[in-house]
Order: sequence, then C-alpha cells, then structure tokens
Amino acid sequence: MKLRRILATAVVAAVTTPAVLFTAGTALAETGPAELRTTVRDAATTADDDSPSLDELRKAAEEARKAYDAALARKATATELVEAVTKDDHPLAVAAADARKEAEAAKKAVEAAGTALADAETALRELPGTATDEEKAAAEAKVAEAQKNLAEAGTASDAAQEKAGAAATKLEDARVAAARELHLATVALADALADKEAADEALADALANQECAVDDDLTSVAKGLPEKITAGTSVDFTVTVTNGTGKTLDDVNPFVFFHATTGEDYDIVDEHFTLEWAGEGSSDWAEVIEGTYAGSVGPLKPGAAEDVKLRLTVGAEAPAGEGTAYIAADYDNADGSCGGNLLTEYGFDLLAAGGPAPTPTPSTGGTTTQTTTVTPQGGTNGTLAATGSSSALPQLTAAAATAVALGAGAVLVARRRRTV
Repeated sequence: MKLRRILATAVVAAVTTPAVLFTAGTALAETGPAELRTTVRDAATTADDDSPSLDELRKAAEEARKAYDAALARKATATELVEAVTKDDHPLAVAAADARKEAEAAKKAVEAAGTALADAETALRELPGTATDEEKAAAEAKVAEAQKNLAEAGTASDAAQEKAGAAATKLEDARVAAARELHLATVALADALADKEAADEALADALANQECAVDDDLTSVAKGLPEKITAGTSVDFTVTVTNGTGKTLDDVNPFVFFHATTGEDYDIVDEHFTLEWAGEGSSDWAEVIEGTYAGSVGPLKPGAAEDVKLRLTVGAEAPAGEGTAYIAADYDNADGSCGGNLLTEYGFDLLAAGGPAPTPTPSTGGTTTQTTTVTPQGGTNGTLAATGSSSALPQLTAAAATAVALGAGAVLVARRRRTV
C-alpha cells in the first residue's frame, strides 16, 4: 500500500497552500478533530454493497477451478475413449470383424449351394434316354436336396449379413459418440478455462485494489522522540508496533514521516531531514525514502510487539522552525486482507545549530554520534505530544485535517487500496 505517500503529500500541500486551508476554514471550524477522525473512519470503511466480497470471489474462483479440473478430466476421458474405440482390439471392433467374417463365409456358402444346385440340375437334364426310373428319381432327389441347401444357405447368409451390419453400425455409432463427446469436452474445457481465468482475474483485481481496513487495534507508538531537536545532530528513537487485532499479521510496515516549516510563510525544510531505520537487534541502518515504509516486521502474532529503531539526522544548515512526526503502521496478509491505523502526530521544535543548547538526555533507541534530546514527549513511553506544544503545531494539525477533509474521497480511497 502506498497510502502514506499520498497522505503525506496532501499534508504538505495543505500546509503550503493557505488559500486552500482557509477555504476549508468553515468546515474545520464546525468539525473538530474527533469528528473529522470519525468521518474519516466512516468514509474509509464504507463499501459498495453491490460488489462481491473477497470471500465470495475466493469461493467463485475455487468453484471455477474445480469446474476446470472436472472439464480437464472429462476431456482426458473422452480422448482415451476415442483412442480406444478406434483400435482393432476394441470389443466392438472385434465383434464387427467376426460378424463380417461370418457374413463372408455365409455368402460363400450360398455361392457353393447355388453351384451344387446348378450341377444337380445339369445332371438331371443330361440323363440319357436309357436312364432307368431309379436313376431319374435319384437325380431329381439331388436337385431337391440342392434346392433345400441353397435356401438354407440363403437364410443363413441373410442373418449373417444383418448381424454384420448391426455390428458395424454399433461400432460406428460408438466411434461417432466418442468423437462427439471429445468435441463437447473440448468446448466445455475452453469455457471452463475462460471462466476460471475470469474468476482468477476478478479475485486478483480485488486483492490488488481492495479497500483496506482502518484498524486501530494495530498500534504504532514512538518512544524516545524529543520535543526539541537541534540542527546538525542526530536523534535515535524507536517505534513499537503492537498487534492487538486478535489475528496474526503476516507483514507489518511502520510508517514514519517528518515534516517541518520555518518563518511566517511556513517554508518547508524537510530536505534537511535524513531518516534511517534498523530492525530489532540489528545494527544495519537503511535510509527511509520519503513517503515509504520504515522497514517491515512480521509475522506478528496476536498480542505480540516488535520495535523498529530509527535515527533522524538533521543537517547543520537547517533553520529554526516547527515540525511534526507522523507515525502509523500498515499490514498485508497472505490471504489478501490488509489494513492500517490512523496517523499519530508528535510535534517538536526545530532549533538552529549554535542556538541555546538544551540539556541532553541519553538516547535509548540505539547508538548515535550526537544526542540532542530534551524532555521526551510523554516520558519514555512516547505518548502523543500535547496540542499547543509549539506555535506551528495547530497549523500543522489543521493542515492535516484539511488534507483529510478535502481528500476524503481520493486520499482515503488511495490510502486504503493496495497497489502492486
């Protein structure tokens, strides 16, 4: 989620654009910080009732996957059937071949019976005039026997031909049915694949663009952050992220953003800040690019807490001014759920180098070459700085509220959407 970058940019824009700020003055006068925060939460948690939920999309994707698997199995079965029914050793093919052979044998039997009848009739006709009555009777009996045999052979041949035809038709019907099933299975597989891809895409889009929850059960508290910071020095502090959501958070990203202004025109001096982070128990520091996260912790089990060490270095040329540190945390889970808490503001005075030196107190957040901390805000527990601790803090707080009020439709939606 790149929601913090957008929100931080909106805050800076509001601070440096008095016209925009005062245009929203009436709304701010009528709506206090608590009401604004409630409005923000309501806007952030409002969803389109007509849109399917993630659970519904996951169920649809799973059902589409099962349908695709079934279609794939159907095509495999149909392919095997086509291959089997076209082989000569298939039972129907064997039966058709046997019936065809029987029909051919029966046909030859008819031909043989016909030849025998012709021979018997020829022998009867060619009897000599001197043939006895017994010889004539014997020749006539052979003709009658041959006629009977021919009739029986014809009947058997007709039956064999009919049987062969039926067997051939049965085989052909089976092959046509198998081919038709393969065609239907292929079409069904293509349709199932299209449905699966559509369901997967819908789920992926929803996961990539889902609205993340505003969840203050996830807390991010700065500890050891002073109320005054002098130019040309470094400050070490920690942000403790605690999971009070009741569920394991797979990936938790702390967000820390420093902003300060100087002079009556509230000129921005953020370019003098360099922020670095290191994981708990690590001495390797990495720079936090403005608008990005200060590292990552997790998985974070319910009730678990983890510290992220931070080091703010202020350039020696930084002018005196007033500033605010914005602290928050976001999470992303493997199941696609995501969320984050609301920004907490810590105000501080930015002192010019060479100015009155505050009484330093040792840093408890890690090693540092210089310490410039004075009375830590809220003690070592790092509680939220009291409103009015610096003259510019009301301006910054109002600017932040203005940014939220002006951008409730754009900033919050962008904040709560995951980008890939």
